[in-house]
Amino acid sequence: MGYLFVAMFFIIGVYLIYNAVKEFRFLLLPGIYFVILGIWWLIDELTPSIDITGGVFAWGIRGVSLVVLIITGAIYYFKYYKNRK
Repeated sequence: MGYLFVAMFFIIGVYLIYNAVKEFRFLLLPGIYFVILGIWWLIDELTPSIDITGGVFAWGIRGVSLVVLIITGAIYYFKYYKNRK
C-alpha cells in the first residue's frame, strides 16, 4: 500500500510542475513539495527499520507541510483571488 502512496505523490507532483510551467506559476511550490513527499514515503518503504513517518521526523514533515500550505494559500489569495474582486 505504501508504494501506491509513493506513485500517487510522484504523479501529482509531476502533474503540478507540468501545469506550473504551462499555466499557473504558483503550482510549482506544491508540485515540488509532492515530489519531496514521494521521496519521503519511498525512503520509509525501503527502510523498514527506520520509522521515518513517526516521532521527530513526522513533526518535521508536518512543519514543512504547514509552511508550504501557508505560502501557497497566500500566493493564491493575493495574486489570483484578490484580483478577481
